Amino acid sequence: DTPEVGEVGHHHHRHDEHKIRHLKPSEIGHQDPLFLPGLYHVAQFAMVTLAAYQVGRHFLSARLPLISGYLIAGILSGPHLLGLLSHQTTKDLRIIDQFSISCIALAAGMELKSGKLKKFMRPIAWVLCGFMGATFISSFFVLLFFSSFIPFVTGMAVSGKVA
Repeated sequence: DTPEVGEVGHHHHRHDEHKIRHLKPSEIGHQDPLFLPGLYHVAQFAMVTLAAYQVGRHFLSARLPLISGYLIAGILSGPHLLGLLSHQTTKDLRIIDQFSISCIALAAGMELKSGKLKKFMRPIAWVLCGFMGATFISSFFVLLFFSSFIPFVTGMAVSGKVA
């Protein structure tokens, strides 16, 4: 017996009609943002990590950045080349992937030498401004050209589209 809505002593809200179902760990789907990978996926990741470490050491001995070795090993072991990691495994390891990217960015930042970087600051700024300008101009013309396919711009005059 379930109590009727409005019955004394029971507070019912609209969201009470849709009960929250608590899932068992084995029922958690891959779309769940908190999905934790299984032992098989962690073992695959550990194998690729050890291989990346070895490749990175070889890159370092060749006077190349350590991070380049890690990236090459990751690309080689992915589903598109050697297939050591399947597409599903890469999806399941998304949480580790995001953490790894932050570690890679930190390692890359630590390899920068501020003294060497200062003398390249002006060329870097010019290249950055060039890319930003080219992106803005090309985006403007592409959007202007394809404006007839954009619903809220379709009836506008050219001056309105440019604005």
